[in-house]
Amino acid sequence: MTWEPVFVSCIQSFPSGKKALQIDIEKITKTFLYDKKPGHVVLKDISFAISPGDFVIILGESGCGKTTLLNLMAGLEQSTNGPPLYKRGKC
Repeated sequence: MTWEPVFVSCIQSFPSGKKALQIDIEKITKTFLYDKKPGHVVLKDISFAISPGDFVIILGESGCGKTTLLNLMAGLEQSTNGPPLYKRGKC
């Protein structure tokens, strides 16, 4: 089975009319290349889920990949193992 990076989001509606976002990240890897040679692996096979109502903090020391992860989620960077697949739909 081949794993591809996936960023899944779906908007869930509540009776109050408010909407919430579900985010699932699966198998994201990011490697920076130096002089066209394999370089530093910043993120490797990162997977997690954020459910509506969750409060999430990304915590870590300098250089561990926090900003890289956020940039991947925002679409500002591409993962090394291919572009994230964005799926939107009903929860």
